[in-house]
Amino acid sequence: MLRVKNRSTGDEKFYYFRPASSFPEAGNVLTDEIIKYYAQRNQPLTYREAEARKLQRSDWANLPFVHSWIRRICSHVRKYLEGVTDHRWLPMPVRLEVVLTGGSGLVPGLADGIGQAVYEALQSRGFGAALKKIELASRHLPRLDFTTEAEYARRAVCLGAADINKPGFRYMQKMDPPGPAVQFRAAPRWV
Repeated sequence: MLRVKNRSTGDEKFYYFRPASSFPEAGNVLTDEIIKYYAQRNQPLTYREAEARKLQRSDWANLPFVHSWIRRICSHVRKYLEGVTDHRWLPMPVRLEVVLTGGSGLVPGLADGIGQAVYEALQSRGFGAALKKIELASRHLPRLDFTTEAEYARRAVCLGAADINKPGFRYMQKMDPPGPAVQFRAAPRWV
């Protein structure tokens, strides 16, 4: 989504493009891999225990199956961004915030990998001016007090959708670059 603010009124709008295609590499895949990993070490975990372990920075986070999972997600993000039909805002030298949601957004290495995928996608499109402005947003949602980072990450999507203060959404098939300025002449006065 693109968030734009009207310079005169300060009103904000979200413009959103077609969503990325469905991708089966969500957190459940990683949870299943964690279960397999510990089962091979004769340390069986329930699904709930594996989910809890996934949200803790642990010894499994540096294993090859985790790096492979991160690469697949980052590749999907890059392909999506390479196809976003925006030739107006993405090339502009403004800050681009990337927000990770879901409990698996806390997996070590995922945020950095996604930031790199965004950088590479913009670079491949020739949007050089935007390259210095990529930030992974880590702000907490206001007026909410969850006990762990995982709770913020898990609830970010549904809470964002329910926020009465968010700007209106508008779907854009594509956004072309701004055209040349149109000159208007004052209409003649009739007496």
